[in-house]
Amino acid sequence: MTHVIILRDGFYPPDIRIDHQIESLRKAGYDITVIAQKRTSAEKDFEEIENCKVRRFELLRLSRIGSLRLLWSGFHSGIYDFSAKVVRETKADVVSVVDLPRLPVALALKKSLGVKVIYDRWENYPEAIRALDVKGRAGSTFERMYNEYSRWLKLEAKCVPRCDGILAVIDESRDDLLSRYEIDPARVMVVGNFPDPELFSEDAEPSGGFELPFPRKAHTIVFTGGFGIHRGLEGLMRAFKLASAGRDDMFLAILGRGVNENELRDLRKSLEIEEKSFIGLVKHHEVPLVTAAATVMAVPHRKNPHTDTTIPWKLFQAMLMKKPVLAGNAIPIERIVNETRCGFVGNSDRPDTLAKALEKLLDKNVAQECSESGFRAFTEKYNWQAAEANLLRLYSNLISGG
Repeated sequence: MTHVIILRDGFYPPDIRIDHQIESLRKAGYDITVIAQKRTSAEKDFEEIENCKVRRFELLRLSRIGSLRLLWSGFHSGIYDFSAKVVRETKADVVSVVDLPRLPVALALKKSLGVKVIYDRWENYPEAIRALDVKGRAGSTFERMYNEYSRWLKLEAKCVPRCDGILAVIDESRDDLLSRYEIDPARVMVVGNFPDPELFSEDAEPSGGFELPFPRKAHTIVFTGGFGIHRGLEGLMRAFKLASAGRDDMFLAILGRGVNENELRDLRKSLEIEEKSFIGLVKHHEVPLVTAAATVMAVPHRKNPHTDTTIPWKLFQAMLMKKPVLAGNAIPIERIVNETRCGFVGNSDRPDTLAKALEKLLDKNVAQECSESGFRAFTEKYNWQAAEANLLRLYSNLISGG
């Protein structure tokens, strides 16, 4: 049996994308081990859960030489030593590495132990570093050097062409890779981020004492996810202010947390929409419930090199749950919304355009048409069954040498 190791940049579980891949690979006859970081020293080193085994390491402080090596090449000696041990014990054939930070370790395993390497490009990592201003928020000199945009660009350019296969989350990410690097197009497969229909149902209702943290209005606009300047939430709030002027049947719920949360709360106050809006956190398992309570789901991402090469889960969650979408104009979001007619697009940097898009969705008949179109597109095209075929094709070609 072919053994696959998924090298995670972070903790596990939970992770929907990894869970989907594990389930599909197991059905196809693969054996799976996930390598992940410990949340605390008390977390189990080894755990056998449904469909896979999990091996966890404690991330220890590197020596000065190890830190310099990490800055220079991206190689982390401690993670390599732990991963190499697991590869030897499992006799693994393939290492699938989640995102760029762990890729140098995976390629070192390829060189020393002969495994095939798949790069699962969840994010355009260099552009995410820049869009989120990670360097600007770093505390120490080491952190600023580690999160230097040019460092990640060079690391990606050095590592990506050496991979045996690549998973991209959307067509635009695949196109970006092929335009940057000399890669065989057959080695790059699009495997999207799609929700589980069993978890996201349009009929989801609160249970077990859960109460919605916001009132239901005739028009309830909901955003779920992490905050950040790239998410366009400032533009969403300004657009809501324009569209809701003189109305008492609209409410805006922004659910999540992030680096600009205080700024968003200050803006909410200055726009004088405190009585019509809510900013707060919901738990991961509560997302289907708050989505079900929405009349419009907001995906207002700003257009930049990061958002132009990735795609958010919440777009497909809205389509699955028959919710019309108020969207920003990042390239893949705009393309899919226009193609599927699941909503309308505005520019979060020009709130008046986003407000006009929202006003269209206040028409019940228009919103219903968008809801049905989005759901139809999800069932016919934008779902895990379609992505699974590309995933298994890449693995099959890799194992067979095709």
